[in-house]
Amino acid sequence: MLSVYLLLAPVQMNIFLALRDKVRFLACLLFSCLALSACSTNSIYGVPESGELLHRIVSERKPPLLLRVWSQTPSAYRRETAGDPGAEGSRTLGDFISFGAFGGYGGLLFMAVPSVFGYYGTYFSVERDNAAMKECLEQLDKRGQDVPELIHKVFLNEPTNSLLERELHSSFLKIGLLQPDTQVSVTDKEWRRTDFVDAQKDTHSHTLLVGDVRQKLEFGLSLPDRRCGLKLSFELDLNAIEVVATTERPLATEETIGVSNFLEAKDFQEFGANHVLLRAWVSAPVQALAERIARLYVPK
Repeated sequence: MLSVYLLLAPVQMNIFLALRDKVRFLACLLFSCLALSACSTNSIYGVPESGELLHRIVSERKPPLLLRVWSQTPSAYRRETAGDPGAEGSRTLGDFISFGAFGGYGGLLFMAVPSVFGYYGTYFSVERDNAAMKECLEQLDKRGQDVPELIHKVFLNEPTNSLLERELHSSFLKIGLLQPDTQVSVTDKEWRRTDFVDAQKDTHSHTLLVGDVRQKLEFGLSLPDRRCGLKLSFELDLNAIEVVATTERPLATEETIGVSNFLEAKDFQEFGANHVLLRAWVSAPVQALAERIARLYVPK
């Protein structure tokens, strides 16, 4: 019996610690929800997300388009790890415990064994992913040292704002619509009222379609599909606002739009030797993003 007790003692301690942390988290979450409930469903401009409402406003009013790109070239990242094995395992254990705790002590005891298996399963899974990521980066460093730099040069020759503006023009032309007055600029500054006023004063439109574009280039192992290579991704937040006498009023917003393109390690040599192919690979997600914006102007 003593040996069994000693064997289970670490598990009981982990369960106790995880349960304590989970109770603290739920208490903080409840307090935050009560204190900030007015903000929980709102976008940065203060309106709930509604892609359908945004589409209707844009298609009816054909507002000028004001896009802010946060950098001239994508930010580069090396995916070194999938996470900390111990932390991920403890989180899994805590999830099991919180489920069991709501069923009383019986539920907690019933879930104890699955919790232990879940802990070690997650632990070894993250360890395996970390080993695969390390192996992938070693492979990429040997085979594709020039490819990220070549992609960087593509954006230096034509920055993201210029590339996006060109693709927007092409997308509107393709669907038979006139391109609205469009400004696509690179900046790291927050929106100012003068930005909105300047964008709409020449058209006398009180409505604007405003967007933030973020971009990144990830070098390493893609999860969960476990492909090794490069991922170029763009994220866009869109908001329809109305510029009135002394302020701007939010009308509608859409959840973050994400597009990406992946280049596997086995294709590095081919794309690195063919700049036309590499440029087309870079342009593809920008084109997809431009088409998504243009479709908002199509009448419903």
